[in-house]
Amino acid sequence: MAGAIICLLFSTIFHLFCAVSAKVYTVLARLDYSGISLLILGSTFPPIVYGFACFTWVKLAYLALMTTFCTLAFVATLLPSADMPEYRKLRGILFIIVGLSAGASPFHAAISGYAENAYRFY
Repeated sequence: MAGAIICLLFSTIFHLFCAVSAKVYTVLARLDYSGISLLILGSTFPPIVYGFACFTWVKLAYLALMTTFCTLAFVATLLPSADMPEYRKLRGILFIIVGLSAGASPFHAAISGYAENAYRFY
């Protein structure tokens, strides 16, 4: 929930104050994109935690993977050098990797049947 609130807060700030100046627009646009990475991170934690509840190492691996990629995306969007044309493609590829890794855990749970086993009582 915190990831969604932060993302919407950053987006609101951007859309309210983006017309102040070109410099303010650039800084707030970076903040808006960084909020998206926080939203993705916050929205992937609950399915991973509950889907892999009985499989600690798999759960921790996916949480570490998502945290690492989302942190990289967060930092890459806040860096002023990432706005340069030669790094825009890299930033886009990083967000694609974040999206694919967010889809990897539910796909893994569906194929292996982990999600079904997580709700059985032993």
